[in-house]
Order: sequence, then C-alpha cells, then structure tokens
Amino acid sequence: MLQIKEKAEENLPWKINAGNSSLWWDNWIGMRAIAQIISYENTPRGLRIGDSNISDLPIWMPSLNETFSNASTWVLVRHIQDAIPLLHKVWHKHLPFKMSFLAWRLLKKKLPFNEVMIKFSMNYVSKCCCCRVSQGETIKHTFMAGEHARDLWNTFGTPLNIGWESIPIKDMFIRWCSIKPKNIIH
Repeated sequence: MLQIKEKAEENLPWKINAGNSSLWWDNWIGMRAIAQIISYENTPRGLRIGDSNISDLPIWMPSLNETFSNASTWVLVRHIQDAIPLLHKVWHKHLPFKMSFLAWRLLKKKLPFNEVMIKFSMNYVSKCCCCRVSQGETIKHTFMAGEHARDLWNTFGTPLNIGWESIPIKDMFIRWCSIKPKNIIH
C-alpha cells in the first residue's frame, strides 16, 4: 500500500467546503499538494475557503462516480503486460482445462524447473530420472530434449510435420498452431 501512496495522492483531490482539510498538504487543486509544487519554509495557516457547514470531500479521480473502489485502484496501479497472441490458442473449449493450464504455464515460464526456481533464490539442481544419462531438469529438457520427450515428438510430431528439434518451445507452439486444422481440437 505504501508503494502506491504517491500515485493514490495524485488521484485524490479534495472538494473544499468547511476547510477542515489542509490547504497546504492535501491535493485540492487536482495536480498535487501545493507543498509538493511550491516549497516554502513557513506554511500558511488559518486560511478558510468554501462552505463551513459541509465537510470537505475527497474525490477519487479514476472512478466515474468519484468514489473510491478497489476495481478503479487496480486499474490505476496494475502493470499490463504485452499480450502473447499464442495464448488465445491455448485456451480452447475442446481441450481439457488441465492441458490448457499446463500449456499456459509452460509458455509463461511458470513451471517449477531449475531455471525458474533460481529466480526465487532456490538454488537446487534436480536431475532427470527418466534419462539414461542424468541431466539437469529444465523446461527444455523435459518437454523437448530429454529421451522421453524426443520419443514422443518422433511418434507424434513427425507425422504431423511439426519440426521440433533445436527450437524454443514457443516457436514449436507457433508452428503447431500454424498447421491447417483437420479436426475440431486443432
């Protein structure tokens, strides 16, 4: 919450009525607090503006009705990532949810393999137990380069004319999606 304080204050001007908000420190002009724009050592005191019978009101600018909501705050502070066009192909109504979810996590690099876990300061090296020559368990090894992965790609990828060797997983998905569909699943 403290990380977005400045952003929130920029979007929270005050409607001055009774004057019980701080003319100097509250954002009532819609830009920022006057103290953040003009720096004076002595702040003005005792200045009254507006209707003294009505309390001062904060106005939440990101909202259409000027009242605070979590939804409008989320829109204000979230970081929108560039869309990956390939992801809409992953969420297909004829694919089981668990397959779509696995493909989504694979494309977004959200699976708990060595190269991902290192980002979280979890330095451990797991070895693939399926291969005769034990290698580090990485996303590429598990899904593309490992012995079982190669067997699966040779069995299913070759007849579908999907080149899969020595290319990134994302490029392999793009190739797969660019094949002319012959059934409802594709």
